[in-house]
Amino acid sequence: MASVKTRTRFLKAWVTLVAALATGATLGPTSAVAAEADVPWIEGRTVVGNALRVSGAEAIYKDCSSLQDPGYKVQWLRDGHPVETRPDHSEYLYALESDDLGSRISAVLTGSTPVCGSRQITVAASDAIRKAVPRSLGFTGSNTVELLARRKDGTMFLYLADDKGKGWKDSRLVGPGWGSFTHLVAPGDLNTSDFWGEINDVLVWSSSGSVRLLPGTGDGGFQTGGGEFGSGWNVFNQIVGPGDFDGDGFNDLLARDSSGNLYLYPINAYEGWLPRTVVGWGWHVMDAIITPGDFDGDGNVDLLARDKAGQLLLYRGDGKGGWAGSDVVGWGWDVMTQIGSAGDFNHDGRADVHAVNKDGNLVMYYGNGAGGWLGADIVGWGWDIFDTIL
Repeated sequence: MASVKTRTRFLKAWVTLVAALATGATLGPTSAVAAEADVPWIEGRTVVGNALRVSGAEAIYKDCSSLQDPGYKVQWLRDGHPVETRPDHSEYLYALESDDLGSRISAVLTGSTPVCGSRQITVAASDAIRKAVPRSLGFTGSNTVELLARRKDGTMFLYLADDKGKGWKDSRLVGPGWGSFTHLVAPGDLNTSDFWGEINDVLVWSSSGSVRLLPGTGDGGFQTGGGEFGSGWNVFNQIVGPGDFDGDGFNDLLARDSSGNLYLYPINAYEGWLPRTVVGWGWHVMDAIITPGDFDGDGNVDLLARDKAGQLLLYRGDGKGGWAGSDVVGWGWDVMTQIGSAGDFNHDGRADVHAVNKDGNLVMYYGNGAGGWLGADIVGWGWDIFDTIL
């Protein structure tokens, strides 16, 4: 599989932050501590894959800075303990990685010239570092179910669930021209180094096997200039975005080939794909793979899969890129033409599953948070006009 090292998301973030450091521009504080004019603060999205910097220090050290030296050095701290920056990155940037998950990042500034050598400032800690945004947050940040549905003529629509009950609040036209893509995946936020919010993206496949990332805009739209994300993916007949399957804070992909091998493709914001691993065999007996997030309530990402006999099986993730067991959780699912999962539809804090039956009805199955069900409702009609629902 072709590498995506050409997709240097962190490089783009690095350039943006260095430019801001040089000009004193503000990207917007995310620290829990309110920024004051004379107190530096930690700035940047506190999400693995992004980078943090100290903002507001330029004004304090301006009397001893130069073009070559801003007048101070930075010692980064993780939960109060000194940590080093990556050797290939500027010391003024802190690249967030899996080791930072759940921690808070702070910094100590020390003058770097004789004039400012005794000037030391402790910068308050950031918010806790989080994982990349999961699919369940939707495409407008609503934190409720939002379904992308492609009509058979290639026109895409976005359906936004009601944020107060079991229903739909709105439907929007996303646009035409989506019929040229052979496969579409909603993997969550892959473009973790963007600075305009925590926004979910879409991956699209061409018939040649090349993959493009369409970064989300946060209002239900997508940018078309995301660039190629890889090639050679036409060897797979099923590709899904499970979320953070291996526990490193980044959203991943799972892909099944014609032999039934299931591969984990870990995504890293700095180098693109990490080496793939085989995480399953014999998956050719499954005709649908569904990604509900944490379906059994143990905090780890799970999978649901339908076999050709119509059984629905739950595969419990172990949070480390492997499995913690499996169970049959349904029968007769072969009457469904499409199955998927996009979050919590009835606002009870548990992942739900949607399916289109042979009559074109959209049926919502409510999860109980422990790997089972709490009932179902028909929540839409005429959904057989769509050939893809994400």
